Amino acid sequence: MKLRDTLLLITRLSLGILFLYASVDKILNPSPFSDTVLNYHLLPEFSVNLFSIWLPVTEFVVGVFLILGVWSKAASGLIFAMLCMFLIAIIQGVARGIDTHCGCFTQGGKGSPISHWTILRDVGFLAISALSLWIETERPTWKLFRG
Repeated sequence: MKLRDTLLLITRLSLGILFLYASVDKILNPSPFSDTVLNYHLLPEFSVNLFSIWLPVTEFVVGVFLILGVWSKAASGLIFAMLCMFLIAIIQGVARGIDTHCGCFTQGGKGSPISHWTILRDVGFLAISALSLWIETERPTWKLFRG
């Protein structure tokens, strides 16, 4: 297996699993996730519930697509865009001193508050996403295993 294929497989699987994991609690707990989104003070109140339903479903679908290698270029692009959006939300929240948790993986205030560490973590995820997008091919993931 070539280095490029190995990197592609690792980035696809890691980002796909990450986004699947991140979506589950949001899908199962839409009301607390909606409260988290509202706490960031970025969206008009009338759009928060729709966004809070749409986002986790999108995370789940693109996670599955990346793992399977189906429409992987588009899925990689969406993940990169979502990570940019998350990073902007977290940076402005930290800069404004908003007391909220990230809402990335747990809901109902169970997560740790947003901080500079949250920003660094998301910059790392964004770097992996950028690498994945840069090396992305339209080869299905299962074909990468065969080399």
